Amino acid sequence: MLAIEGRKYNIRIWTLAPGALTRMTADLPRYKENPGAALGPDGIAPAVLYMVSDLSGDQTGKVLGVSGPRGVREMRMMEMEGWKPPHAGWQAQDIVEHAKEIFFSEEQIKMGARRF
Repeated sequence: MLAIEGRKYNIRIWTLAPGALTRMTADLPRYKENPGAALGPDGIAPAVLYMVSDLSGDQTGKVLGVSGPRGVREMRMMEMEGWKPPHAGWQAQDIVEHAKEIFFSEEQIKMGARRF
């Protein structure tokens, strides 16, 4: 919604999903196994500059992922059709009963998304 409304006023909306090496991520297995693969803040900064400058043109409402192992890429969420519960009176067990409508199968995930 922000991207749609902001576009009217030349305001761009971006989300950054960095995969940077920080104190919080330093103990993750992917960085321990490949110590040279992680980007520091200087490796993420060019993406931020792109997002806030005229270089990004009229792009808006996007998530830009940046990390050493996976590079720079747009990221999107996948969404199932879902199940619409009644306004009142539904229970956690209903999720179990409607799981095929709510959750992706392993096959759907393999076909439509990359695992990290």
